[in-house]
Amino acid sequence: MVAPLDPNFVADLYEYRAAIDTLAAGKAARLCTPERASEGRRILRQGEAARTSASLIDLSLADMAFHHWVYLVAGNRTVIETMNHYWNHTRRAMCAVLSMDDEWPNRVWREHAAIHAAITNGNSERAQRLAHAHVERASGALCDRLRLKLREGFGAAG
Repeated sequence: MVAPLDPNFVADLYEYRAAIDTLAAGKAARLCTPERASEGRRILRQGEAARTSASLIDLSLADMAFHHWVYLVAGNRTVIETMNHYWNHTRRAMCAVLSMDDEWPNRVWREHAAIHAAITNGNSERAQRLAHAHVERASGALCDRLRLKLREGFGAAG
């Protein structure tokens, strides 16, 4: 049995991710090469195919691949190592976001495409803003949903 996601832990994790992803996206925009841009486009196509198939497993793998791509392009080993440490928790939260409703996969991939464009165009400030907003939006929606489920669970027991 898998423990339910704790909304306070998710909020803390996503607050940390917002800082890391903002840093990584800005740095990636300054360092992105044409080869790395091409890798990012391949991952975006992978995500689009997963979104079309509606496979949660494929969606989550593509989502993780995209964020890992940003970290790799940024070239900061500490970011990669730190995020690897929290990757299992992050993956669970990402799956929960992608499964909230039918619109979330569409939203996530639109946002990924915009982040990719900012990075590959070398627009560091825009990449940072988009990456931060991407994480904040997902965090807010997921934490609200988890807290609602928690309240409903207590209501049913009382």
